[in-house]
Amino acid sequence: MTLTSTLLCAVWLHTAILNEALATPNTSDESERATVEIAADTLHAAAHADSDYQQAMTLLEQGQGATAAGFLEQAAHRGVVMAQYRLGLMYAQGEGIDRDLSLALRWLKAAAPHYPLAIEPLQRVRYELRTAYTDEFDRTWTAAQAGDALSMFKLAIMFQDGVGTAPNSARALEWLQQAAQANVADAQARLGTFYLTGELLTQDFQQAEYWLTRAASLGESVSMALLGTLYRDAKGVKRNVITAMQWFILSAYHGNTEALSSLDELVRWHSTPIQQEAAQHAALMWLLQQRGISPPAESTPTPPTLPPQEQTTEPRHEDNLDTDG
Repeated sequence: MTLTSTLLCAVWLHTAILNEALATPNTSDESERATVEIAADTLHAAAHADSDYQQAMTLLEQGQGATAAGFLEQAAHRGVVMAQYRLGLMYAQGEGIDRDLSLALRWLKAAAPHYPLAIEPLQRVRYELRTAYTDEFDRTWTAAQAGDALSMFKLAIMFQDGVGTAPNSARALEWLQQAAQANVADAQARLGTFYLTGELLTQDFQQAEYWLTRAASLGESVSMALLGTLYRDAKGVKRNVITAMQWFILSAYHGNTEALSSLDELVRWHSTPIQQEAAQHAALMWLLQQRGISPPAESTPTPPTLPPQEQTTEPRHEDNLDTDG
C-alpha cells in the first residue's frame, strides 16, 4: 500500500463507541446515599449508552480482563466516568491485567470528582505511591540531575502525582519545562496541553501552539489532534478549516482514532470537497517533509485552487511539605 493510500485509509476509518455499569453504592447516611445514588444513576445511564463499556463488562464476566481493559480505555478516554472508575480499580488491584498504580491514579483521579466511590481507592493509591517508591524517586532524581532528558520528564510526573515524594506542582512544572526543552515529545505535549487548558500555568494559546507543534513534529499524535482543535476553534490562531483537517488527518494516521470523530464532523458539516482535498494534500506533504522525502514532480499532486480565505499564520523527599494539599 502506498503512503498516499495508507493516509487516505486512515482518514476515513471509523471507530467504535462505549459501555455498562456497576452496582449502586450504599452508605449509612440516607441523604448522602440518595445524592450518591442519583449521581450513580446518571453515570450508569451514560455508561449503558456506550457500546465499548458494554463489551468490556461482557468480557470481564468471561474472565478476559486484558481485552476488557482495552475497551474500557477507549470509553475512559471519551469521558465515560464509570469506565474511568472501573479501569482505575482494575489497575489498582491487578484485576485481569498487570497492576499499575500510575494508571490507577490517572483514572481514579478522573472519576473521583464525578463519582464519590472513587475517592477511597484513590486515597489508597496515593498513599502507596508516595511511600513505596522512594528508591525509584531517588534514582530518577539522580539521573535527571545528571542531564538525562527522559528522567527529567519522569521526575516531573513523579512530582505532579506524588510518586515517592509529596506532590509539588511547582517542581513538576520546573522539570517538565526542562524535559520539553530537551526535546522529549511527551513533555512537550504535556506542556502544550497545560498552556491550552490553563492547568498549572496561565492559559496561553500561542505557547500551546508552539509546544504542541514541536511535539507533533516528533510524531506525537494527541498534539496533532489538539492543533486541529486550535485551528478549528480559532484559539490563538485564525480559524482555518484546511489546517484543522490536516492535523486531524495526521493524528489519525499516527494512530489516534479519537481524531476521526473531529475530522468526520468537519468533513460532513463544515468543509467543501475542495478544502478536504487541500487538507489531504497538505497532510501528505507534511509527512513527506518530515521523512525527508521529495516526491517526483510527476507524482506530486497539484493542490486545488482555493477561494480566498483566512490564513494562519531542591529538596529530595518532601514528606513534610505538600504544596498541593
